[in-house]
Amino acid sequence: FTNALKSSTIKGVMARYSLECLGSLKVQNSQFNGKKALLLLAYLVLEPGAKTSNELSELFFPGVLNSKGRLSDAKWKLNHHLDSANNEFEIVTRDYRTREVITDVQLLMEACDKGVSELETIKTLFCKGECFKEFKLGQNEDELSEEVREWILVWREKVNVRVWDVVLLAAGNLGDEGHLLIEEVYETTKTLPEHDIDYCYALLKVGGSYLTEIIKDRLDLESLMSEEEAQVLLEERNGKRIDFVGVQDVTRDSGDFVNDEATTTTTNHAEVGEDSSRAEKNSNVNPE
Repeated sequence: FTNALKSSTIKGVMARYSLECLGSLKVQNSQFNGKKALLLLAYLVLEPGAKTSNELSELFFPGVLNSKGRLSDAKWKLNHHLDSANNEFEIVTRDYRTREVITDVQLLMEACDKGVSELETIKTLFCKGECFKEFKLGQNEDELSEEVREWILVWREKVNVRVWDVVLLAAGNLGDEGHLLIEEVYETTKTLPEHDIDYCYALLKVGGSYLTEIIKDRLDLESLMSEEEAQVLLEERNGKRIDFVGVQDVTRDSGDFVNDEATTTTTNHAEVGEDSSRAEKNSNVNPE
C-alpha cells in the first residue's frame, strides 16, 4: 500500500503528496501532525468547488476571535511542511495545491468503482481504520463547525456503504462460504452494512455464522428473518439457491463452536442406544 501511494494517480493526475485519512490522519513520509490543518487539507482535496478564506475560517474555527489568523497559520504550516513554492491561499481551489495531493479515501473509492476484482485492495484500505478517526464528534473537542462535522459523518458513511456493497457482492458469489468474508471484514473493522443488513444477515444465516446473534444484539432485534425468508432473499439477489449448513452456536471469546447438526446427530445416536437397550430387556422377559 505504501509503495502504491508514492506514485499514485487519480484520473491520470500524478500526486506529489499522499494524505492518509483512513485510520491516522497524516501525510506520508512527513512528521507534520497538526490534525486540524491536515483535516483542512483533506477537505480541500475531497470537497469540490472553491472556498474563500472567510468561508474556511468559519468552517474550521467557528466562534474564534482570530479565526482568520488561525486559518492563515494552518495554511502556512501546510505550505511549510509540504515544501510548497507558492504560499498564496487567498482563494483555495482544486486547481491549486490540492491537485498535488492524493488521499487513500480516493484510492478506496476508485477501487470500489472497479468492484470485486479489487477486493484485496479494498479490504487493505478499509481495514486501516475509520475515516478521520481522531475527531470525536460527540464532544467536538476540536471546535469544528456543524457543517464540517456533518461532512466527516457523510464521508464515514459513504466509505462504509461503498465498501460493504462490494464485500456483499463478493460474499454472494461465494455461496455458503460467503459468511467467512463478511466475518473477516467485521472482525477487523467492527462495522456492519446497516444499509443492507437484511441481505448481510441472510448470507450469514445460510453459512451458520456467529454474527447473526451479534447483529440481533447490536440492532436490538428479536429476530430478523427465518431460514425460509433468508433463502427467498438470497435467490432473488443471487439468482440461485444456496443450501443452508448447520447453524453454529458460537461463543467467540471461549472459542467453543457447537454445530446444531452434530448435536442432533449425537442425540439421535443416544436415542437409538436407549431403544436398543429397552428391546434387549424385553427379549429377556419370559411370557407367562
